[in-house]
Amino acid sequence: MTKELLYRGLERDIESHGIASGQLLNLLLQSEDHRESVAAFFEKRPRCGSAK
Repeated sequence: MTKELLYRGLERDIESHGIASGQLLNLLLQSEDHRESVAAFFEKRPRCGSAK
């Protein structure tokens, strides 16, 4: 997702790219992987998730 956003940013204006970046960030912050990572950080333990 991030790589696609980066490449598309080369082709569009700054306003459109800012909107797309915000939408992607919103999507990622709502993911189960994000919740697990934050919980692991505060519990000072390794995280158990799909991404490494």
